[in-house]
Amino acid sequence: MARYYFQANYRGVTVVDEIGEDFPTLQQAKAHAATVAKELGRNDPESVTVFVLSQEGMQLASTAPENE
Repeated sequence: MARYYFQANYRGVTVVDEIGEDFPTLQQAKAHAATVAKELGRNDPESVTVFVLSQEGMQLASTAPENE
């Protein structure tokens, strides 16, 4: 299992995840990031982007909530 970190840019503020979470695959980490983005962007979907980072700090993916 790998540890992934989720950094959110929310309403112009960067929120850094210093703890991270373990997921078996990058796909599962990306799905988690999408859920976080949807929750944060519930009222303002254009104000949030969530990045998936590796343990080394490399950006592996990013997601924003889909406009519904």
